[in-house]
Amino acid sequence: MWVALLFLMTGVASAQSPGDFTILDDILIESSEDADSYMVNGVGAPSVAFDSRRGRYLMAFEVRLPETADHCPAGLWGLGLAHSADGIHWVTGDRPLLRPREGTFYECVAAHPSVVYNEGNDSLYVFYKSEQGDDACSEEERPWGCSRYTGVGRARVRFGGGAGMPRAIHVLGEPVLPRATNMGFPRFVRQGGTNYLMFTEPPNAQIAVSTSFRDFEVAADVAIPVSAAPASWAEDELFNPAVVCEDSDEFPFKAFIGGRNVDGSSLILGGWGVAIGSSPTTWFLGAEPVVDWTSDTDWRHWDVLRVGADDYLVYFSEKGEDNKPRIRLALTSETWSDDGIDDKRCD
Repeated sequence: MWVALLFLMTGVASAQSPGDFTILDDILIESSEDADSYMVNGVGAPSVAFDSRRGRYLMAFEVRLPETADHCPAGLWGLGLAHSADGIHWVTGDRPLLRPREGTFYECVAAHPSVVYNEGNDSLYVFYKSEQGDDACSEEERPWGCSRYTGVGRARVRFGGGAGMPRAIHVLGEPVLPRATNMGFPRFVRQGGTNYLMFTEPPNAQIAVSTSFRDFEVAADVAIPVSAAPASWAEDELFNPAVVCEDSDEFPFKAFIGGRNVDGSSLILGGWGVAIGSSPTTWFLGAEPVVDWTSDTDWRHWDVLRVGADDYLVYFSEKGEDNKPRIRLALTSETWSDDGIDDKRCD
């Protein structure tokens, strides 16, 4: 049934063709030249939301911090926060939004952020991939387990006041989605009174469900199996399922999802294509990629904002000539209205 439906939906799911996107020459955010800066190793994994109270854009991004820790094999990773009046020119803070904290489930890694702005309480919710040390239970058991991989955490950034600077940051003490496997790329979307996190747990894409902003549980079925992906660009692994809401009763969800092929050597074949969803657990993946590449430096991570009925902003990270990640923007239109920006609520 899946194969037949996939075949029928190919034309719809591939509505965006490669020629529709323009990549701006601008580098939106890059590594700091200050050796003491938390951004000295570059910036990656952007996730963007629109602050409807102040008419501005908010971006969370990941950084590999300059500090090291012997019990953290991947290094120390934290999150930064930036804001922008136009979605193109960004101002970053002089300190991380969130850095690893000893003894927590994110004592080594807080990365792969996914943000959603909630106008009602003037807060930015930040979901992120988390990891702890490889000696986590050397002294005592931890409530979330002893695996290096701990799942998805959540921070709430409260603003308040006219200036719109963060007034408080509340970080939950346990994962909102515990996972003892090397998962990543959580992406938030909401429909009705239910919240969803789409994420990838190689090689497939999964969906977790919650009626709150915590306590997510993985749905029983795989949302998008890699076996349903076109072998030309996603034979081995799916990753980075950037989800947006569409103005469609039949297919209210769209995911800009990546795939990789590895031929057994150092050559990586990758791309990202479009999947459409009639529900958060029922998806149809297009046969052709929107963008493809043959490098490990291009299109590392991305997030998508729908602006208007048919236009999209794709914020993505790539590695520059210095081998450090930086953030750029691909878009389908160089002009858009703030009134038409998707808020990740598919109602």
